[in-house]
Amino acid sequence: MVVIIIDEAQGLEDGVLEEIERLSRLDASEEKVLQVLLVGQPEFEEKLNSEKFRFFKEKIAVQSQISPLSREEGRGYIKHRLKLVGRDASEVFTSEAIKRVWQFAKGSPG
Repeated sequence: MVVIIIDEAQGLEDGVLEEIERLSRLDASEEKVLQVLLVGQPEFEEKLNSEKFRFFKEKIAVQSQISPLSREEGRGYIKHRLKLVGRDASEVFTSEAIKRVWQFAKGSPG
């Protein structure tokens, strides 16, 4: 089986999404030979909910949404990401700044 993973799928042009759907129809047998994983922001779901892509949405086997991070999870995420690059969060942000970043992002790490 071949797996295609596309991140930031909300940015795909309509024609590209239509081609992906056509590719997914190439499975000649009962056994799937192609699996497509589309990952995107909430705007992608809005696109799939449009009448134009109703046919595509009907073919989706699994759909999931990640909930926004709580304030503590957001703080932990920022600290973790800074630690990965060798920095301590307190060297870069005040506690108030971390809170404001979380508020601005509405809990979304992306």
